[in-house]
Amino acid sequence: MSDTNSSNGNDWFWSQRGATLGPVDFTEIRRLVGNGSIARDTWVFDPAQGAWVTADSIAGLFVSTPPAADPASAFAASPAAPPTTPPDAAPAAVFCRFCGAQNDPTASRCASCGREQGATASSDGIDPKVAEVICRASILAAPILFSLTLIGSLIGPAIVWALGSRNARVVAEAKQTFNCQLTLLVVLVGVWIVGVIGFILIIPAVLAGVATLGLAVYCVVVGIVGLIAAADGRPYSYPWVIRFIK
Repeated sequence: MSDTNSSNGNDWFWSQRGATLGPVDFTEIRRLVGNGSIARDTWVFDPAQGAWVTADSIAGLFVSTPPAADPASAFAASPAAPPTTPPDAAPAAVFCRFCGAQNDPTASRCASCGREQGATASSDGIDPKVAEVICRASILAAPILFSLTLIGSLIGPAIVWALGSRNARVVAEAKQTFNCQLTLLVVLVGVWIVGVIGFILIIPAVLAGVATLGLAVYCVVVGIVGLIAAADGRPYSYPWVIRFIK
């Protein structure tokens, strides 16, 4: 089992009905366990291990199972036979696609986060995994797109944000991509201002060219690593990025 000390941080995710929900902190994961949204066999992403594990493998998340009742008393307490006519089927519970909390199917809003229920997954506009691929591919292609137009690499994450504005995971991915692109743009402009000012001295211009090449290498490396993480279903954050948009 993983150590409960791994609970620090806000990078916990869980899988529900084929969708990945999060990120949240460990306190929220425990709350979801308490209200039944996360069961023992639910897949949870443990940021300390950097891997998907079943919820029951995380130490301290579930209390120990109480000892089984005496078989004789359990047999005596159980009905002799099932009812001859089944009761009216109770409506199945629904789970909030934003926070994962279990709700009454007749409720119009989630009792936990207050967001509107009943909309289908397609109302989110774009699948989160597709959004991750588009955003991270835009970082990979940034050297080419920047050479065409300074805002060319911002088009992809802008479209993703517009289509998935109701999905917290999609918005978070678009924001971090915008922050990475803006950071690259600020550094690139600064480097070339220094290069132009010192063009007569040659050396500053050479250093500007080397720095530009370094930015291109950064885009390729983090773009590829981000796409691999998306393929593996793992969250990924770009390093050395200024958070212009929070």
